[in-house]
Amino acid sequence: MEGIDKVVSDMISKAKVASDDAAAQWDWNNLIVPKLKGLGFDHRFHQELSLTEPQLAVKAQCDSLLVRTGAIVAMVGIRGTGKTSIAAQIAIERIRYWFKFYHVPEWEKDKRGPAPRAMPWYYKASTLVAKYKSLHADFGSIDGPQLQESFENMSKDCGLLVIDEWHECEDRKLRDRVLVDLIDRFYSSLSDVLIISNQEPKEFATSTNASILSRLGEHGRIIPCKWDSFRARNVARREQE
Repeated sequence: MEGIDKVVSDMISKAKVASDDAAAQWDWNNLIVPKLKGLGFDHRFHQELSLTEPQLAVKAQCDSLLVRTGAIVAMVGIRGTGKTSIAAQIAIERIRYWFKFYHVPEWEKDKRGPAPRAMPWYYKASTLVAKYKSLHADFGSIDGPQLQESFENMSKDCGLLVIDEWHECEDRKLRDRVLVDLIDRFYSSLSDVLIISNQEPKEFATSTNASILSRLGEHGRIIPCKWDSFRARNVARREQE
């Protein structure tokens, strides 16, 4: 009987593992990936990401700071270090937690952690400025009321705003008008902002509005990503082959 019991136990254990794996894959394909797409993350980030130790260290700093205080955190450094990958992994974990919180069986609801505020959103700085520039430019827009409503609701509907390619927005004056106003609204509603820029810390500080730097210094931080560019390393490797 002991031999039969062991065989049955092993079969049940293997079936559970297979079932768990299948369920996790279903969640990934049908819940996580569609959300990543809808929230603005590029297709190349629609996958589980394997971060290096330096990236994990930076992610840990971001996680410790982006805790609903109206914090602004800036990841800065040369292109190709995986800063956007870090942001995408933060988003993946927050999306997964959101679904886990709201889709648990009734008998497990008392074991949940704190309620997630809202989903994270991803924008490039130039896209945000282009979307809302008419609200802050010297001329109006026929879509003004709808844009104003969207602008005002963003900080309420977004749990974490990721602004990428901060350095590539050419019209600095207009960028400051739009993003200072937006970030002030996030600060007031205790929603957090994660900025990504391919600049060195000093360059980022000198090219960023003083109001944003002040907010950043209160609850956030400029986090340098100092390691070598993975992209450049891969290019060099291909050239040698």
